[in-house]
Amino acid sequence: YSANSTLEVITLENGKIVDLDVIKLPMAEKVKSISWSPNGKQFAYTTDNEIIVREGRYEVDNFRTPGINSAISWGESGIVYSDNVGVQLINVKARTKELFASKASMPIWSPDGTKLAANLNNDNVAIYNSDGTQKISTKGSLLSWSNGSGMIAVARDKSLVEVDTNSGEFELVHKLKDKPTSASFFYWNFIAYVANGKAGIIDIGGNNIIEIKISDEAKNVKWVGNSGWLAIETSKGIEFVYFQDIQKPTPKT
Repeated sequence: YSANSTLEVITLENGKIVDLDVIKLPMAEKVKSISWSPNGKQFAYTTDNEIIVREGRYEVDNFRTPGINSAISWGESGIVYSDNVGVQLINVKARTKELFASKASMPIWSPDGTKLAANLNNDNVAIYNSDGTQKISTKGSLLSWSNGSGMIAVARDKSLVEVDTNSGEFELVHKLKDKPTSASFFYWNFIAYVANGKAGIIDIGGNNIIEIKISDEAKNVKWVGNSGWLAIETSKGIEFVYFQDIQKPTPKT
């Protein structure tokens, strides 16, 4: 994550922080989003109009991205982002850029790199194959992929819905008091979410919601792989919560 003109890389093992690497950045660089390469050896981050690729402390490449208006996502085919035209794809190895999908935004590669999800201009979510052909379209706004790449979490008004990315079939996870703005799957049966600045975890198979107490208003949530750690972005920084330490679930209302 980014803090005060630095990039800080945290290594977690068995629920504990075992390493913290701080990478100093030029003062003019304001990091807006970060994405790791599929092999985990490099990462890319965005500034105002540029994507910079680093390997550890060393910058290895950069790409001009005028008009970028989304976070970036790095998959097997390359780095995707959106601008006022649509979703753009950067082939990092070939150093080329092409339009992947028009009238689409906020793209996210599936964990296995075979599919891409993006919001459409008509309040739908589209699932694409890696070659750019569209598989399905479903109502709502995209939140996240499941670990196995077979499902996506979608916000439909105040409801959190999971959608099968092959068939397009959907199932209501839970109707919340406010519209969910961020979500992240943990294995197949838990989804962490943010709605109206509050963070929680839904037990998909049960009838429980785990409420998470944090020090400030939540913006985004992201499970750290299968480590059991949940990263919660707030206006003050990043808070980490370990799944086993969270309070017992309370019944859904």
